[in-house]
Amino acid sequence: MPQNYSRDSLKPRFLRSVGAMAYGQGVTIATQLVSVPVFLHFWGTVTYGEWLVLSALPVYIGMSDIGLASVAANDMTMRVAKGDTEGALSVYQSAWAGISVVSLLALLAAVAGLLMFNVMPHIGVAAMSVTQVREVLILLGGATVVALQGSIVFAAFRATGDNALGIFVGNTQRLVELVATLAALALGGGMVALAAILLGVRCLGLVASLAIAHARAPWLMLGLARARLSVVLELLRPGLAFLSFPLSLSLALQGVVVIVAHFYGAAAVTVFSVYRTLSRLLVQGVGIFTHSAWPEFSAAFGSCDLPFAQRIRRRLGQISMAAAAVGSIGLLTLGDWFVGVWTHHAVAPHPRLLLALTAVAVVNVLWQTDWILLMAINRHQRFALTYLAMTVAGFILFAILAAALPLATTALILLLPEIGLMVAVRRSVAKVVAGEAWT
Repeated sequence: MPQNYSRDSLKPRFLRSVGAMAYGQGVTIATQLVSVPVFLHFWGTVTYGEWLVLSALPVYIGMSDIGLASVAANDMTMRVAKGDTEGALSVYQSAWAGISVVSLLALLAAVAGLLMFNVMPHIGVAAMSVTQVREVLILLGGATVVALQGSIVFAAFRATGDNALGIFVGNTQRLVELVATLAALALGGGMVALAAILLGVRCLGLVASLAIAHARAPWLMLGLARARLSVVLELLRPGLAFLSFPLSLSLALQGVVVIVAHFYGAAAVTVFSVYRTLSRLLVQGVGIFTHSAWPEFSAAFGSCDLPFAQRIRRRLGQISMAAAAVGSIGLLTLGDWFVGVWTHHAVAPHPRLLLALTAVAVVNVLWQTDWILLMAINRHQRFALTYLAMTVAGFILFAILAAALPLATTALILLLPEIGLMVAVRRSVAKVVAGEAWT
């Protein structure tokens, strides 16, 4: 295994990644803890709920990278681990070309759809004009396309052993976005202004990340000289399979927000989002460790070092179980009190909803490590179909029952796909550990 991913440098490299991930989670927590009360103060419950709905819709444009950035990052890391830098450069430029073409076409199609149709009656937004809604969605769509460009730049950081630096750069951009957003709110900015600021900050962040990546690895440059259609086609199958993960997550996260808005109203969106944000702090905390191991799994596979991957998987499994036990006790004991303090009692205590969403988070934590392993080595195709099928089934059942049941009871439905996925991913990883995918 090359020096940039050698066993000897595992501990300091992993700790750097964990530190960068912790910084990122700190930014996420700060965003959640600070933004919610600030938005509620300046906009109120209904307007903030409408912003959450509008912010959720452009996420689907993010699917237009057809998973190329993630599978390219894995492929590049595995190639660099075995010394194939020429192949890594070809994958980098090919993936960038593919992402650029497809994402721009998706944005143009979304803009055309917005200009032709009025989406307001279908998304529960009533306090804005049709023109304002279109402007917000177009600006947020543009910000999503810029973010896709940044995702392929992050692949360069990961492949060259600078995973921690890439995470740090990306999360610093998110911190700037938070500060700029809060400043705009304090100055009386509306939704259009906030969407425009988000687009501008992401453009500046993309330029900065490109400059840093090129300074660290001058040989790994964006361009078309080494781009090959054949390489894009090779990445397409695992890329399309990978696409099911963000699609499923969007259904489970943003999609559910739309359902809640439709059946329970914009005020309920705020309550649901606050409690789910709190419960997912557990998922995000464990994710600091599991996502830090992503490039380690890729490099181990590229060097055919199964014992190295098994050791990492075992340690991460132990961390996840301990975190699930401690975190769930903390959430159920202090959650309602914290929500009251956090929102200045704008959101009333909802212990049943807290219990349901905490259970969902705990089960998710228990299968994170195995999920990361499969994705890191591009062996996720079969599990991806299971993931999508179970999530869609859970989403449909949630939508059906939302018409007749209280919100807290309906939220328990989200637990069913998590349990099924935990069983499915462990079966998939068992085949990998047995050696079927390590030849």
